Amino acid sequence: CQDVEWHGQPTPVLADQREQVIDPALAYQMVNLLHGVVERGTGVRARAIGKPVAGKTGTSNDSRDAWFVGFTPDLVVGVYIGFDQPKSLGRDEQGASAALPIFVDVMSAALADEPATPFRVPPGVRLVRVDAETGLLPGPSTETGDPRGFSARHRADHREPRRRRHGSIA
Repeated sequence: CQDVEWHGQPTPVLADQREQVIDPALAYQMVNLLHGVVERGTGVRARAIGKPVAGKTGTSNDSRDAWFVGFTPDLVVGVYIGFDQPKSLGRDEQGASAALPIFVDVMSAALADEPATPFRVPPGVRLVRVDAETGLLPGPSTETGDPRGFSARHRADHREPRRRRHGSIA
C-alpha cells in the first residue's frame, strides 16, 4: 500500500476488474441458507450481534476441532478452536459452544459503530415466503413462514400440501 495525499484532486475511481466466478442468484441462495443457520439453527447465538449475519458452525469427530465462520455483507470472520496435536476439546465442545461466542464478541466490537446492512438481493431473485413445515408456498392453513430466495429459473407452485397414507407430506 502507498500513502498518497490528494490535495484538492478528485479521488480516482478504479474499474472493477474482478472476475465473476458464481451466478449472483446462486450466491444469494447460499447466503440465504447460511443466514438461516443464524436465524433458526446452530448459529442462533449470533443474533445477539443485532445486525444481519450469516454463517456456519462446525465440529469435527470426537470434538477435536470446533469453528464458526460467519459474515455480513462487508466483513468475514472465522474462529477456529483446536490443538496443534489433535486431541479432544472435551465431550460437549462444539462450534456453537466453543467458537461462536468468540465470533459474537469480535463481530459485535467490529460492527458497533456500523449501520445494519442487509444482504443484497441480486436481480433475478425474488423473496418468497415459504411454509416452514412443508417447504411449499403458504396456504390458508399456514401459521409460520420464512422468506427464501428463488431465482427466475425456479418457480414455486402455490398448493396446499397433500397428506400421504402414512402421514408424511407430499
